[in-house]
Amino acid sequence: MKGGRPLIDTERVLRELGLEFYKRVTEPTAPKRTNVRFSDLLPGLSASGLEIAEKRLYLHQFRTVAALSHGKNVILRSGTGSGKTEAWFVYAAKAGLRTLAVYPTLALSNDQIRRLRTYCDVLGKRAVVVDAPRKSEISGRQEYAKLVSEVASADFVVTNPAFLLNELKRIHSKRASLLRSFLEKMDLMVIDDLDFYDPRSLAILLAMVSLLRELIAPRVRFVVTTAMLKNADDLARFLSDVTGLETEVIDGEAFSPTNYTFVVLGKDLRRLWESIRSHKARFEESGAGPDVISALEDYAEFRRNLYKVLEVARAIGIEVEELGHTYVDVLERYADDEGLTIVFTRSIAKAEEVARLLRERVGDRVASHHHLLEKRLREEVEERARRGEVKVLVSPRTLAQGIDIGTVIRTVHIGLPESLREFLQKEGRKGRREGIERTETVIFPSSSWDYNLLRRGLDALIAWLELPREKVLVNPNNKYVTLVKGLLKLSS
Repeated sequence: MKGGRPLIDTERVLRELGLEFYKRVTEPTAPKRTNVRFSDLLPGLSASGLEIAEKRLYLHQFRTVAALSHGKNVILRSGTGSGKTEAWFVYAAKAGLRTLAVYPTLALSNDQIRRLRTYCDVLGKRAVVVDAPRKSEISGRQEYAKLVSEVASADFVVTNPAFLLNELKRIHSKRASLLRSFLEKMDLMVIDDLDFYDPRSLAILLAMVSLLRELIAPRVRFVVTTAMLKNADDLARFLSDVTGLETEVIDGEAFSPTNYTFVVLGKDLRRLWESIRSHKARFEESGAGPDVISALEDYAEFRRNLYKVLEVARAIGIEVEELGHTYVDVLERYADDEGLTIVFTRSIAKAEEVARLLRERVGDRVASHHHLLEKRLREEVEERARRGEVKVLVSPRTLAQGIDIGTVIRTVHIGLPESLREFLQKEGRKGRREGIERTETVIFPSSSWDYNLLRRGLDALIAWLELPREKVLVNPNNKYVTLVKGLLKLSS
């Protein structure tokens, strides 16, 4: 990528294809840096050849290290791609803390796990990943005993909440537990991506935190990472009550380059406008609103209220042709870019359809990625994307979280998600390397949600895109926390 910019300019492509669009530019942001390098804190990284070794810590990473070094719990609230994993890892590795990292789902956390394993290999640390599928692969007492030994001697153990909850039940009922020996000596527990959980799951998670400290791991401290937690002080008080230790809330920013957003409106819109405006009298007779009448008189207003005008036209019996997006023609161009484009769809069926249509044109530079593919195949696709062999990845949701391929310069949405939170998670996949100076977002309206939004005018879509992040609320006083704790104790 020359100068960290996409070689394929979407604006030029859309104009060449005769597609009209709305363009919006978002200015770049960057977290503050300190003068401390990762290799200063972890000298073992110096000769590793890893890119991170000579990087200077972001201020929020440095503050996390400082807070942990003073014996505190930490709530780290920072955007996607801001190095939250490295923030806690660098101190845990430096201080030799036995750390349990709990990710919402291991299937969607491949990248964090891969990075942790890479760092551990270089530093001579041991990291073990355990969940139900891994446990089910074991056959015989000898293999089970070997895994128990690996976990007990590990420096870092990675799991998910479901497996941890099951292990807590086994411990309380005095049954054999894979994690018991590690948990009893655990120094730090990391709860990653708190935003992922619904209220019920959060309550269960908080109950596990309380029980772990109370009954199993008396010296454990906690790190919680989040991008959208609103009432961090409430959670901080809960963690302090559980541990008797101070909890520090640390805020940080994510790195993001200049981003160009394109909302593709359709093809031959001026011809369509000329056709519709010839029926102006019928619109006036039907009592159409002033914004619709204005759109019939002014082409710029027509573009801004396109879907609203089309809806009224159809309602009063005017025959209107379907808008042509020809998104495959656009996506085809991205297969020649140096960076990676991720195409998000609303369903697996749509993802497979788009990938198939593109493969017919550009071959194996395109791949699909979703949970129905075997884990091995997903990892193979991710690695091919990192090597630059795959240029366009098509996915419904699995690439929206936990996967940092690094070279992503563009996200394409064939239909918007109904949740702004999900949209922002998907947007967070791109531009995660400081060498990337410009990224692109391309939106092809295709679902009823998109059309309902656009029927309110293009301004409504723009306002939706500019909304602040949805906030996550945690209620530590939720009685469900008490109920879960009681049920777990009763099960013993």
